[in-house]
Amino acid sequence: MSLALSLNISRAAFAAFAGALFALALTACGAPATKHGEWLQLGSMHETIAQQQHHGRISLDELRGTPHLYGVGALAGLQGELALIDSQSVVTTVNDEGMAQPAAEQGEATMFVGQCVESWSRVQHPEAVPAANFDATVKARAEQAGLDMSQPFVFMVEGTFTGVRLHVLNGACPIHARMLDLEIPAAQRPFEWSGAQLKGTLVGVYAEGAVGALTHPATSVHAHLVYDDPSSGARVTAHIERVGVGPGAHFKYPAGLH
Repeated sequence: MSLALSLNISRAAFAAFAGALFALALTACGAPATKHGEWLQLGSMHETIAQQQHHGRISLDELRGTPHLYGVGALAGLQGELALIDSQSVVTTVNDEGMAQPAAEQGEATMFVGQCVESWSRVQHPEAVPAANFDATVKARAEQAGLDMSQPFVFMVEGTFTGVRLHVLNGACPIHARMLDLEIPAAQRPFEWSGAQLKGTLVGVYAEGAVGALTHPATSVHAHLVYDDPSSGARVTAHIERVGVGPGAHFKYPAGLH
């Protein structure tokens, strides 16, 4: 079975963006797929959040069956978050008490964006990075690694994160709700957390000019943090809204994609 590729963005601006930016980049990873740098996208921010087309598009088993796949996504119905690191999934939902909890490894994703990466270039960043400079630092390090900035790519950061704000979906997107001044029904309220410091592994996508397709407004990054929940100790993942990086963190980029 092959992985279906979907980039169905209704607005003309998004269609123009897709044609210009992703004509070469958006290639579906086959099953099995082992080609280094192969890109996969199913669904978009605009489809799944604004248009409420958040049906399941691919099974988690199929994503895990794609070798060396890294990326981020949302569960069908916007009922949780997904991170994939070397084809190993971390799935998180919100329990009845409103807390983040590890979820069953079965089910489907409504949106997923990622890349097959067999080898990484790794660089240690000695200085702390404030949240306001996070996107710019990701870009600067990627340019130093020789990546083509006209194409989207996955990246990882390992270390201590600062000024963190994150959420786990529970049926509705809090960023979208705040932008439109909407009240989220109690049954769909996400898990939200802010804190000064959190250790973990961040996996994300960097894509310039991809608002509505891959990223929320005002950012070129769509990233999830995999971490041990401070309350329960459980390994979970959450969508990053804001994040800085402590000194000595390691930034990782796909190797050899020039």
